Amino acid sequence: MTYSSEKYTDLFDVLDGEQTREEKLELLSRRNVKSYRAKTYRAGDLLECEAFPILKNRTQWKKAKRSRPTRAAQEFINRRNTRKKIVRITNANFTAKDIWLTLTYRGWEVPKDEKQAYKDVKNFIERIKYRRKKKGLSPLKYIYVTEWKEERCHHHLIISGGLDRDEVEACWTKGRRQARRLQPDDYGLTGLACYLSKGSNGERRWGHSKNLKCPEPTISERKLSRKKVERMALLETEAKEVFEKAYPGYRFLDIEIRYSAVVAGAYVYARMRREGRKSSAA
Repeated sequence: MTYSSEKYTDLFDVLDGEQTREEKLELLSRRNVKSYRAKTYRAGDLLECEAFPILKNRTQWKKAKRSRPTRAAQEFINRRNTRKKIVRITNANFTAKDIWLTLTYRGWEVPKDEKQAYKDVKNFIERIKYRRKKKGLSPLKYIYVTEWKEERCHHHLIISGGLDRDEVEACWTKGRRQARRLQPDDYGLTGLACYLSKGSNGERRWGHSKNLKCPEPTISERKLSRKKVERMALLETEAKEVFEKAYPGYRFLDIEIRYSAVVAGAYVYARMRREGRKSSAA
């Protein structure tokens, strides 16, 4: 019988480079790791691969199960997972043809509560929908993040292109507004999505239209073998060859490898970009 460590990836909190070769070999101990399960997400031109060990040792699995994160650690995990979701949705649905907006309030217009802020951003979205419908444009796609901090409030939105930016800005009358074209890079729109979802001293709420694609992973226990993970862990320069062979048509970008003091093996997170066609920024 084998035991998946997927639910306990938060236990892999020791970054590569913080241990010796001998310590890595001990953590990668084959007698405790049966294989690796790779979860692959494709969003636009970006590919993400998360791989985590499948354990043979029930004792280690039970130990991992008992190692519950603290409340603060769980909040961090939740924020990290939300950020990943926003990044994937953004890359899967938007390109350089679309628009990024920041909407702020004049002092006397700042909403008194979250309910009013939600109503304000929804009213803005409805105005955009109305104008798109009048022009025969496709249904609006959008994602928004509302930030509260010290009695201040503003909204960030990514919306479908098609309308003139001046026309889009005119739909917001409560304060300053700024509309810009999206500018993807090698990592697609990851930088912007991370900015929208980053932690702060304030509160953030987010939502999106129902017509967005939400990337689902493909799962394989053959994509990355124990031997390949060990090669990459001991010599990170091997990662480019391993991943570009595993995912033809994609160019390797970067990798993160983490270890755990509780369970054997390593957690692997790699990013790649689709090659062989024009960038979505074109």
